[in-house]
Amino acid sequence: MPKPPASPARPVPPRTPATRPAVPELPMKPATPRPPTKPAAPEHPTKSAAPTSPPRPTTPAPPTKPATPRHPTKSAPPKPSASPARPVPPRTPTTPSTRPAPSEHVRTPSATTPGPTPSADGGERVTTTWYTSPAATAAAHRMANADAVGDPACSMAAVGRPDPRLVPWDSRIGIGHHGTYWCLIW
Repeated sequence: MPKPPASPARPVPPRTPATRPAVPELPMKPATPRPPTKPAAPEHPTKSAAPTSPPRPTTPAPPTKPATPRHPTKSAPPKPSASPARPVPPRTPTTPSTRPAPSEHVRTPSATTPGPTPSADGGERVTTTWYTSPAATAAAHRMANADAVGDPACSMAAVGRPDPRLVPWDSRIGIGHHGTYWCLIW
């Protein structure tokens, strides 16, 4: 490609390479051989040497529990499951601890909570009856469809099984669920 003619009125300066600022030189350490800190392991003739990494700190093993209980006559209470399926009223010590076989439809508790007990003010607490409520079930359907927790019809709404300890003592509590959404009405 031909160069454009230079204008006589304006001379074009010749191009020079850009200059860089000088980099200060750092003093170099004297090259003294250091003895190896670890003797080199002999290489296996069929394997190539792998890069070595510093040893990792070891963590102490967690303490283990004894295999035999200290009091063989006492039994440990059953542990609650990680993902409970339905709210359960508090149990009495005489209630058997067998669980029904899992099914597609989760049944709500039909039993009542323990009998009347004295409250803090000296009066008697009311026995609570849990029942399946169509209004609570409809509210749970609405929550599931909206993918949001909370409905005006619910006294308590939850994703997952609600904690029965958070429910006040009342004579009747209606309960309904759809999927993981639960609604309690009292």
